Amino acid sequence: RHTRYPLVTGVQTCALPIWPVPISTGIPSLDLDIRGGIIAGAGEHTYVLAARSGIGKTTLAIAAAMGLAHHGAGVLIVSCELSRRAIAARLLAHYCRRALGRATGAYSSNDLEGRGRVLAGEERDRLERWAALFSQHRRPDGTAMGAVHYDSRFGATVEEVCALVEDAKAAQPQLSVVVLDHFHAMGASPGYGPNTTAELAARAMAIKALAGRCAVDIFVVAQLNRGAYNGPPDVSHLAGTSELERYASAVWLLDRPKSPDGAPASAGVLEVHHGKFRHGQQHGAELSRTTIRLDRSHCFLEADEARVAFCGSHLYPGDRKSTRLTSSHE
Repeated sequence: RHTRYPLVTGVQTCALPIWPVPISTGIPSLDLDIRGGIIAGAGEHTYVLAARSGIGKTTLAIAAAMGLAHHGAGVLIVSCELSRRAIAARLLAHYCRRALGRATGAYSSNDLEGRGRVLAGEERDRLERWAALFSQHRRPDGTAMGAVHYDSRFGATVEEVCALVEDAKAAQPQLSVVVLDHFHAMGASPGYGPNTTAELAARAMAIKALAGRCAVDIFVVAQLNRGAYNGPPDVSHLAGTSELERYASAVWLLDRPKSPDGAPASAGVLEVHHGKFRHGQQHGAELSRTTIRLDRSHCFLEADEARVAFCGSHLYPGDRKSTRLTSSHE
């Protein structure tokens, strides 16, 4: 019996490439500009999340960190201005809000930090149960999530932050994401004297080098300068240096919506201005501004109009029938 084609023996079959699946932040407006999420173990990018004081940049950064952990990424949060207690309260408030599955006045970060109402009875029992699951890196349903670590380093220099991240990566090789809060609260490195611009530029370069050295993606929270008060924010409003934008793969600028009649925006509603997206936007979208709604007391995203760009994908399944601010609880 003859075969049509000769048999080939002794040749090793090449494995087909395995394309990694992005790990979502749970925030469509961010995922839009980072090709759907981060790639665990292949990090090297810096991403900048910037706003004026009090707008909600840290709130959104915490929401993104918890979204990444929920979807399986190992996360480290380093704050140069919040205490460990304040960071923990925000993280656990998000976890409780996700566990409850609906809007609530309970389990706010103020409550958990000891500055709100006292939880008792069934509420306290729930909190203790959820806190135990969170500390075990478990979702509310008991399934595994990414580990969340955090530290407070008031006024740390970039050298001190780099040492902390390198130690964390050595101890936790699965660490994929670092959230740095925030760039302009860090202490100045020695040797630059009054040359603040040069020091900030070197700081931005050091953070970018850290991302590549440790194979992590770094979300850098940053401050905008006074120019952002006079109109829509753009990357030129990043305070102190252009190097932060230069090295970043994506830049998001937050602001409160401004209505023609001067009426205040609804609570928690923010505009995300897409200042930079080096690798393009997901699914060929061309969005320069999107609107989100945050539950600030729980650092939790309630809605995001950018979700429509993902409808039908594995990240945000569903149809394209969307209101202006579609709920995003996945």
